[in-house]
Amino acid sequence: MKKDKTVGIFIPCYNESSIIAETIFTVQRYIESEKFPYKGVIIVVDDGSDDDSYAVARRAGADVLYRHVTNRGLGAATRSGMEIAHFIGCDAFAKFDADLQHDINDIYAAVAPLVENKADILYASRFSGKINYKMPLIRFLGNKFFTGLMRIVTGWKITDAQTGLMCFSRRYLTIFEMPGVYNPPQQALFDASRKGMRYAEVPAQFSRRKTGRSFVNFKYIYNVLIDLGKISFYQYCFEAFTILGITLLIIGSAVIVMGLYNYFTLHSLSYAPNNTLIIFSMGTGLLAILLGLQSYAQIHRMSFIRNGHNYRYVIIEDIFIRSPEKIDLKLRGPKLAKAGALF
Repeated sequence: MKKDKTVGIFIPCYNESSIIAETIFTVQRYIESEKFPYKGVIIVVDDGSDDDSYAVARRAGADVLYRHVTNRGLGAATRSGMEIAHFIGCDAFAKFDADLQHDINDIYAAVAPLVENKADILYASRFSGKINYKMPLIRFLGNKFFTGLMRIVTGWKITDAQTGLMCFSRRYLTIFEMPGVYNPPQQALFDASRKGMRYAEVPAQFSRRKTGRSFVNFKYIYNVLIDLGKISFYQYCFEAFTILGITLLIIGSAVIVMGLYNYFTLHSLSYAPNNTLIIFSMGTGLLAILLGLQSYAQIHRMSFIRNGHNYRYVIIEDIFIRSPEKIDLKLRGPKLAKAGALF
């Protein structure tokens, strides 16, 4: 069977030396089988592991590897994986956690709508599928909270906003922004909805993790909320600055009008009795509007920066590509020729 389209299977990795090889072997067997009609590329991002996860992943046969010098968080690892998937020319991207809690057989159903241009962002929902163990209460409640929040923010009928199997189309890989270091599922939902992407879901199987333990706790939930607040400001700074600026201009204008009215009709001593308030309101209002326009221009320029291959989240030379024959390298130019250990 000829496999024309390329799908990047991204595995984030942090201190997973005990299972990362098994995960890579599991993905390899699946993407090389008849069950998967696309060309699969295994992308591993080691997020500053303290153990030998990177060396194990390299020996296990990952196609593309990238390493963060320090632990930067799952959001940072995910955006590096997405950036690399775009860089090597993947037609679709699937995040598959190293702990093997998701069923490998769910990947095809999750990426097919993206390859066929029926969606741009797709989440494999555990709650519309099957969870094969009793999920800890804090994870269950956290998922329900963030899912409800994302339904309100995006307007999409989301049933699982914390899934580990989330997939993106080439179209979204070209324009995504993920500034936070936590909560990649919520960041992607927030960003994709703002950019007019098409959302879809498929059911997924979910099992107990084989090794290690979940990082989801009250501290993580707190950090996610802080991150979402930062992202919200980043996304809405144009509106925020513009509304603030217009409000201050209205206040300043109202004070001027009242001063002129009192001066000409009530014969007050001055037509501008509140000079300080007028200068502050008008000056700050104009500055806020200018900042809003500047942020609008910057955000919309940055959103499409990857079309020019000006990558923001990865150091191209640090990408290790084991199997260039599996990857469409055309039109990558001199940057790709410099990529670490390419040939």
